Amino acid sequence: MEIEHLNLKDRALWPDFISVTLKKGDGFTRTGIDKARYKRELDGCNSDVHLRESLEALAHKALDHDIFITFSDRLLGLRERGSYKDINILAPQEALKVIGLLLRSRRQYCLSQEKGTVSVDKSGFYFYAVRILLPSMWRYLTACHIDSECDYHDIRYLAWTIIHRFIRALQARDYIGSEFYKSDDCSDIDLCLYHYYYFLLLIWGVFDAIARVAHRTYRLPNSEKNAFLDKRETAKALKDAGAGRLVSIISASSFKNFIALLKIRLSIHGKEA
Repeated sequence: MEIEHLNLKDRALWPDFISVTLKKGDGFTRTGIDKARYKRELDGCNSDVHLRESLEALAHKALDHDIFITFSDRLLGLRERGSYKDINILAPQEALKVIGLLLRSRRQYCLSQEKGTVSVDKSGFYFYAVRILLPSMWRYLTACHIDSECDYHDIRYLAWTIIHRFIRALQARDYIGSEFYKSDDCSDIDLCLYHYYYFLLLIWGVFDAIARVAHRTYRLPNSEKNAFLDKRETAKALKDAGAGRLVSIISASSFKNFIALLKIRLSIHGKEA
């Protein structure tokens, strides 16, 4: 991309329309930056380096590109101000997430490795994603298998439903992101909400399965149908049974707030789901 050369010393000589040329293959696209329209952004530059950064960002906007990737702490700090808000300024790590979502929306699933990337199928990608996001889950599964072999109750199936629901939840999250970036069409918003509520149901199912596994493992006295992790009776019974680490997790304010959010979103006509 070529932008008309400017510097702060020659501010009075700047043209009203700063030319921008984008070369792509054998062709090129020409556009420009209206100096009067972006006066506030250009006047905020106090060095030629800052000026160049701002011109590159504004040229990106003039060319109607989707994301602007930069290492500049200054631009990243300004991305919610003025005309910078419409430029979609991202740090490299943030841009990788968007690009990854774009690839998955096109059914291209890649995993990184030491010598580059490797393509996998959809089920393999999300399975590996869950393994990375939930590294302790595999110890949990192993313990459930051992417990099932040593006792009368089989909790292996319940434990695996947690993994499968997390896989579906990640897929639902990707669908939400894909629909969000498509357009402002009402049908796209409806699809976002559809997958959002499906995501919440899956997460609710995860906690329900964890509660049932805990109920069977610690042989809690109350009925398994009422084994909800947010119930005081369940927390007390788990504490009495020696499940101190689990009790500390479900007693944390972050967990309680998340469960409260799930209940609000999954309520039907004022009643909890």
